[in-house]
Amino acid sequence: MVRFVISLLVTALLLGAVGVCQYALTARFDFSFANEPETHGHADHDITPESRARYRLDITLGFTAGNDPFAVRTAGEAEATRLMVRQGSRVLYASADELQRGETIAVTNLPFMGDSVTLFVEAVPGPGDARHPCPLRLRMLRDDVACDEATLWSEGDGTRVSGEVVLSLAPDLATLDRGLGDR
Repeated sequence: MVRFVISLLVTALLLGAVGVCQYALTARFDFSFANEPETHGHADHDITPESRARYRLDITLGFTAGNDPFAVRTAGEAEATRLMVRQGSRVLYASADELQRGETIAVTNLPFMGDSVTLFVEAVPGPGDARHPCPLRLRMLRDDVACDEATLWSEGDGTRVSGEVVLSLAPDLATLDRGLGDR
């Protein structure tokens, strides 16, 4: 009987100590809970196209973009497109300008939705770079937090950098600042 009472007292003491520690650790934080569980604290009228996350696509060339002498041009075009990024049939970025090796092009305010986005990228390496495999780096950011990145390569021997890339739109949690400071 005495052992039973002692075991109850030790159990109560341990549970009380855990409760005090939990209270001391969480007293510094302000927790708020949604009033309506089905909306998760967000009313439907608060979500507008302007309040959705905006994405930025950084494109970094590992080559100097050149002019394609075999490209089809319309009557008004003097130069063919040297770099183009499309999502389906929508052109997100196209440039006929001379683009240098190491130059990063930022395509901003992209209104993507969903878990991922499929992009088609095509670029023409210049004659000096086209002999060797050439990289083109894509990096997706959501509100300046990295989401995903990928690299496309040409095969060399004069081929262009061309391909389809699927990029995740979810922020990479390793780079997300959770208020813990520098690691």
